[in-house]
Amino acid sequence: MADDKRAGHGPLLLTASANAEQLRALKQTAQVCDTLRSQIGELIETRRPDRKLRGAELENEIDRVLEAGDFGTWAYYPWSNRLVHVLPAAEFAEVRSSRNRNKITLEEQQRLGKVTLGVAGLSVGQATAVTLALEGLGGTLRLADFDTLSLSNMNRLRAGVHEIGINKAEITAREIWEFNPYARIELFEDGIVDSNLGRFLDGLDLLFEECDDLKMKVLLREEARRRRIPVLMETSDRGLFDVERFDLEPERPLFHGLVGELRADQLSGLTTYEKVPVVLAIIGGETMSPRLAGSLVDVDATLKTWPQLASAVALGGAINTDVARRILLGSFKGSGRYFVDLEDIIADGREVALHGAGNGEASKTIAPTSTRPRRSSRRSLQGDLSRDQLDQIVHAATLAPSGGNVQPWRFVFDEAESRLQCWLVPERARTFLDFQRRASHLAFGALAENIRLASAREGFEAVIEAFPDPSKPELICTAQLDPNRPSMAGARERLLADWIESRVTNRKLGKRTELPSALGAELSGLFEGASCRLSLIQDPHKLDAMGDVHGETERLRMLHPHMHDELMGEIRWTFAEAERTRDGIDVATLEMTPTDRAGITVLQRQDVIEAMRRIDGGHGLKSASKKALASSCAFGVISGRGTSPAHYFEAGSRMQRMWLLANARGLALQPLTAMLYVFARLDGRVSGLAPHEVSAFLSARSAFRELLPPREGESELFAFRLAEAAPPSGRSLRRPIDELLEIR
Repeated sequence: MADDKRAGHGPLLLTASANAEQLRALKQTAQVCDTLRSQIGELIETRRPDRKLRGAELENEIDRVLEAGDFGTWAYYPWSNRLVHVLPAAEFAEVRSSRNRNKITLEEQQRLGKVTLGVAGLSVGQATAVTLALEGLGGTLRLADFDTLSLSNMNRLRAGVHEIGINKAEITAREIWEFNPYARIELFEDGIVDSNLGRFLDGLDLLFEECDDLKMKVLLREEARRRRIPVLMETSDRGLFDVERFDLEPERPLFHGLVGELRADQLSGLTTYEKVPVVLAIIGGETMSPRLAGSLVDVDATLKTWPQLASAVALGGAINTDVARRILLGSFKGSGRYFVDLEDIIADGREVALHGAGNGEASKTIAPTSTRPRRSSRRSLQGDLSRDQLDQIVHAATLAPSGGNVQPWRFVFDEAESRLQCWLVPERARTFLDFQRRASHLAFGALAENIRLASAREGFEAVIEAFPDPSKPELICTAQLDPNRPSMAGARERLLADWIESRVTNRKLGKRTELPSALGAELSGLFEGASCRLSLIQDPHKLDAMGDVHGETERLRMLHPHMHDELMGEIRWTFAEAERTRDGIDVATLEMTPTDRAGITVLQRQDVIEAMRRIDGGHGLKSASKKALASSCAFGVISGRGTSPAHYFEAGSRMQRMWLLANARGLALQPLTAMLYVFARLDGRVSGLAPHEVSAFLSARSAFRELLPPREGESELFAFRLAEAAPPSGRSLRRPIDELLEIR
């Protein structure tokens, strides 16, 4: 049956099952518009934007929806004789409001869709009502205006010339019903009078007062204050906007006290001339725009009424809607007068400074290879080790990878004992991801491996001792450098040593290929006899699933305030900054597209991250991980039979050998270990995570271990991906050894 609540004003809502005969008759005489299939397609895309269905696949999904039976509603618009096929009410609202997300969350949209709003006066009020309805504010709209459309109104009201003489409330309602046939609108075509005042105001959550009649402006406020209804008014001059929160301040004076104790009954019988002082008190004679003020004296002389512009009316509708949304959601609680004066905001000399516009040097590409230090002309060392050999070895040590390229080390060489001490610099290791210094211990293991290989390249064996003094936890390892102890290194060690300067993190995307089994076995063989082992995922479906897991952990990491700040802080945004600090991650190495670069600039802002955090948003951040794993030939994890400093140190040593060999064999390697360091916090008493974050990371860890089940007693120590890819655009720099090495 037709919806009788709209009979006489709104469209008739009909269904094929309940209104077959009526529909059959209308289709013979009405202009039929049936785009239901495209609407269903958009519904499918809205619910699963990640699927990217196109062509026959999308058409098949649409057919499945239609095969379920009578689906959709026919809306008949009697004023235009159109019969339009639309989605059912819930689905229609879902799709029509989908572009509001995430500026308005689903929960907020539901709250806003249940309120009752009243608009009194339909000039600025028309722009307000239409904008409210477009944005989904108001389960019920009450529109009141006694006037009909005239030609002179059409400088600011949206209507056709065929609508001249039609009531303004009816015209506004028709416009809303044409983009939302399900809208619930109550019309007050006599305007607001004594007999309907209570019916208009009772149950309102918010009143937009846009009347011309001065007595009614005062009376509406008196009654709104009595009912504790907040009132908004925009005057379409200089963006003058008033908020009166009678819901929070039931004793608040009308018009902020500008009219004293004026009552509506005091305005009865006054002439227009006698009302001028009250009007000027309300709108502020000293603050109105010069052109409006200069026009008032000509009203009834050379001007029919006071002037209004379409741009000002449109702005008023936007201001009313924006503030109403924030009031209804509880984020704005103030009363007062405000100006949104575009002539003042957008004017010569008022432009804002643009970050990144000619005030910073773009990051340049840094060659992905690194030369050895020049032969030193400084004094020789005591003993058999030359200063040049020491420089070569320390330089190789500094080329080890570290989380965020923080380089948490310094070196002290004891000439008398020919021993190189490798110390942790605590202030460089105080990061959220360096839980219990595990990332640092892994990095020092890689550093020690570089010392071992570089010494072998110099022709002698370095003897490494990890954690030599329990009373000095920051002394991570020492290396006895004795040129008289000949190296027994073979061809593989010489190969790995030659790749120390060229080893690099490569985040470039490649084409998914199969990892040769012999190469996989060669990489795994580097872990023979160690307390850690290498596991590789190569199945394409599992790689895609791991992309989902890693993407979710990266999203959670970005939304975490501390991890977000550290991540943004480790990026060097310009070449000059990278050269100045010689640490952190040069932005060029992130291999970002211009779109990615623009996006990460926005993501630097903590207020943006906070907004995403409130709505559990940021799911698009997963795409980088998905693309990375989709272009990889393998995902690998180094697992150990413990999580002690010694376990991480050994894992770092084996990791470095594997990384060097992978690069030597033409494979790109990108570490993906941040998630493991967060997983490590989940079993501790102090995780640094909120309860919902703990739950989310636990879920991610469970999914991770379904793809790569650990053995009994094992923990994941390092994760990475392997790919066949072009050389990277750059490499992050290292601090010079002169800043890091002390000789005693």
